[in-house]
Amino acid sequence: MVNLDDVRLLKLPCHEDPRGLLFPIEFSSLPFIPERIFYVTEVSDRKLRGEHSHYKTSQVLICVKGECRVICKDGLQTKEWVLKKGDDALLIPSMIWDEQIYSSKDTVLLVLANTSYDKLDYIEDWEEYCKIMDKIRGNNVL
Repeated sequence: MVNLDDVRLLKLPCHEDPRGLLFPIEFSSLPFIPERIFYVTEVSDRKLRGEHSHYKTSQVLICVKGECRVICKDGLQTKEWVLKKGDDALLIPSMIWDEQIYSSKDTVLLVLANTSYDKLDYIEDWEEYCKIMDKIRGNNVL
């Protein structure tokens, strides 16, 4: 049973020299081999994005520019992380609700996902998500 303890911050390696910083991502060092990679940018300051969960998809979020607050929920608890360093990567397993708040319009969030896009994999209604999680936990839902 997945819960917020399964969300974890990963540290990516960083190589620094006089020319700048290099953050290599070896797929073999990730908790899954990515099937899809995308990035989100040009989000208005403090605009909320995400606001969904996935049945199957796990993701790794990396803020490559700016700062992004990531709020994760499992129907019982809420935890928050701030991604602002290139070596911070947040693993969000399937069935965890997540939301992102972008600090500025030029923030760039890179996402690595373990599945291809499938609209049917999304749970976009908070109440529906809570009912699904209650059923998974074996609680009676009215």
